[in-house]
Amino acid sequence: MKRIYILLFALCLGLCVTAQTKGKGSQVALNVFVDDLESPFPASAKQSLERKLTTLLARNGLASSSYDNRFYITAMATPLTKDILPGPPMQIAYRMEFSFYIADVEAQLVFSSTAIEVTGIGPSEAKAYMSALSKINVNSKELQAFVQEGKAKIVAYYDKEATNIFAKAYQLAQDHQYGQALFLVSAIPSECKKYDQALVVGGEIFDQYNAYTCNVELSAARAAWVAEQNTDGAIAAGEHLSKIYPDAGCYDEAMVLYNEIRDKILSDEAYARQQEADNLQLEQQKIDAMRKKAHFAMQTQQATQETEQRIEAWRAVGGEYAVNATTQVVQTEGGGVIETVQASIKAKLSFLKDKVKTIFN
Repeated sequence: MKRIYILLFALCLGLCVTAQTKGKGSQVALNVFVDDLESPFPASAKQSLERKLTTLLARNGLASSSYDNRFYITAMATPLTKDILPGPPMQIAYRMEFSFYIADVEAQLVFSSTAIEVTGIGPSEAKAYMSALSKINVNSKELQAFVQEGKAKIVAYYDKEATNIFAKAYQLAQDHQYGQALFLVSAIPSECKKYDQALVVGGEIFDQYNAYTCNVELSAARAAWVAEQNTDGAIAAGEHLSKIYPDAGCYDEAMVLYNEIRDKILSDEAYARQQEADNLQLEQQKIDAMRKKAHFAMQTQQATQETEQRIEAWRAVGGEYAVNATTQVVQTEGGGVIETVQASIKAKLSFLKDKVKTIFN
């Protein structure tokens, strides 16, 4: 019977409380991609280079994204010379060039590029390669300038295309594709000149999403409760009610249904026998929840809290779309999904090997 109280408490939280998190401006985000490095690079070299790229972005105020957006940062390794150092012990020296690119894969444009030469020495080819890789300094002036140039051109892209992005987002919202619409708008970074407008557009689309979701989830909750007016039906209905935001138009109707479910569950004879013990557990949960709520309230000024919560809420919807889109690909492709996704990204970036175009020169 404990799950009955937990169910009611979860229902109440879902309908009565929204998370209080401090809003933050969205960052320029790039996908990090490194193709499989050829032998004698060991398998760990790819992950090492990916970590360096992620660190490079973080130290320059950019976000590394696992979502499928159009902007990528990548690096390629090219051996230049190989020398044998007689020793003892014998060593192998490789002089290598690492080429770095920030690119728009949809338009096949290179926004920024640079190349760094390093030399690695080791008792084997693999260790010499890894030694060369370790010499890449993510704090070097060359790499810092490379990232800042790419960032500036991505922001310039959003300055130029923001109006078109808004139009596409509104069209997606009309087709009830709210997650994708909010994902597009949430990608506009705070450095963009039209960032404030992006917040307005995101808020408007979120309101549409809120109203649409409220009606859909309330109908589903009613159907679940009519089908089974017992604990199982309450749980099924609760899953839908918990998705309704407090500022949604049908929130009052949702609360009516919630109270109906609660009254029915509370009248259950089995529940009554456990009421005292479960009451104690519920009260403790309420106390814990109120403590957490008070803690967050102290950290954020009330005047800005509601606006920040709304921004975080619609960004979360956009992020959920991206996660679900990636998951859907995984489920659809089956066992070979990793290789399939890698091949797709590799194909998008293949233009780097045979042509280099620049933008905003």
